Amino acid sequence: MKAIELQKPGSIDGWVQVEKPEPKPGPGQALVRIRAVSLNFRDLFIAIGKYPGLPS
Repeated sequence: MKAIELQKPGSIDGWVQVEKPEPKPGPGQALVRIRAVSLNFRDLFIAIGKYPGLPS
């Protein structure tokens, strides 16, 4: 599956698309297929280290 990881905090260039193995659901869990996601203002602030309340 495709995933986006923040590999280098400090700029939006740190977001990298990577391939991950498909997770296997455990007992009582379900695997949900996601077709689209978005990054928003909060994600940008987390990437550049400006989101309040995050540990240093």
